[in-house]
Amino acid sequence: MRVAYTLIEAAQIYSKIYTMRIRNIEPADYSAATGLYNLLFPEFRILTLTRLCDLDISNSWVLIHDNRIIGISIQGMRYFEDAYIPYIFAFGIHPEFQRRGLGNFLMSVACRFSPLYLTTRISNAAAIRLYQNHGFEVESIEEKLYISPREDGLFMKLIR
Repeated sequence: MRVAYTLIEAAQIYSKIYTMRIRNIEPADYSAATGLYNLLFPEFRILTLTRLCDLDISNSWVLIHDNRIIGISIQGMRYFEDAYIPYIFAFGIHPEFQRRGLGNFLMSVACRFSPLYLTTRISNAAAIRLYQNHGFEVESIEEKLYISPREDGLFMKLIR
């Protein structure tokens, strides 16, 4: 039995099973993507993703199922320690669709370039595992980064 698949084969399998597709985010997606962002990250509630998306829409993605955005990967450049670094500002799958391998599917597309950075809650074991499986390593701990509840964040870097 064959276990390993290429990215293209995996995408074909997922698209047949879940009728899902990944594409670059477009301005018409901003409203729905903002709603998903606010659902996933209520402590960082924003009115619109427009400012973030305008930073680098060529490397920001949406996962779509039945014409509904169920996943986002919003990337851009973050100013960090006197330099701009490529950074994933938001990554997540709608709760109804989590634990189905879709985060893996979306992350495979999002991680096309390295180095790439992101931050996640220190308690988010599932996210940490996902990121490590895609080659991210912990660079540092950002103390008290998250507000509700108060928690440290892991600053992670993808190196290939």
